[in-house]
Amino acid sequence: MNVLRSLRHRPFAWLWTGQTISRLGDNLYRIALAWWVLEKTGSAVAMGTVLVFSQIPMLLFLLGLSHSAIRNLD
Repeated sequence: MNVLRSLRHRPFAWLWTGQTISRLGDNLYRIALAWWVLEKTGSAVAMGTVLVFSQIPMLLFLLGLSHSAIRNLD
């Protein structure tokens, strides 16, 4: 399979594995934090607010990078 050919290169495979584990951990942290807020407050609104605000830094970062990438293509 051509998609997995790049994983034959050991350094790239290690990088890909590390990034995958890191992203999994980041997402589990967000879920655990929201669940903790729900348990402590009993408020689904507070839980939703935590989930929304935990996504804002990533959204801003991605928007900034996409703007920078588009500007550099011209």
